[in-house]
Amino acid sequence: MSQTLVLPVSILSYPNLFEPRAYKNKGIPKYSAAQVLVDDDTLLPLKQAISAVAIERMGDKAKAVLMGNPPIHSREEALAKGYPEGSVYINAKSTRQPGIVSRYKDPTTGKPLVITEEMATLPGGPYEMYPGVRVKAYVSVYAYPDGDGIAFGLEGLQRWDEGERLDGRVAPADVFDGEMPDEADLGDIMAGGEEAVTEEAEDPIASIL
Repeated sequence: MSQTLVLPVSILSYPNLFEPRAYKNKGIPKYSAAQVLVDDDTLLPLKQAISAVAIERMGDKAKAVLMGNPPIHSREEALAKGYPEGSVYINAKSTRQPGIVSRYKDPTTGKPLVITEEMATLPGGPYEMYPGVRVKAYVSVYAYPDGDGIAFGLEGLQRWDEGERLDGRVAPADVFDGEMPDEADLGDIMAGGEEAVTEEAEDPIASIL
């Protein structure tokens, strides 16, 4: 037995969405991501799904199994990872690549715009799926075959909003200042004129070599 549901808006963490990887280079390669969620009443449907699947698979042992191996990582664990205070998180995986869509509709189809790998991996782009972006996740809830825990399948993601990056990376456009080029000077440089800076004259490394 398994159940599927769409989680409330969460923070995407450790996204591995375009190339499956095996944990510690062992086992079956999988796509994966963590979902960081606010621990409030919006988690009730997820908790209900976990309970239903656990009881169906484990019977009277469900409570003991969930207490010994909780599928939702605690507030303390979330805080230790640097996630916002009051949040919890889950890890979701899949052998199939999850579909990714935008919050906004594709005018040609009327459905959410599909985000391709090229769009999702463009640094600083409007569709970049970076650690910290806010998303809605479509997940499945299922029990381990041996019945000793509950796991989550990563079925799909919807990019919802920008968020503070968790990886500390800053887009180049946000770091460097820019200025409008002088057309005459730019032409001289491109043409190799007298104003062009030569590598040998200006580069101290080149003079050493």
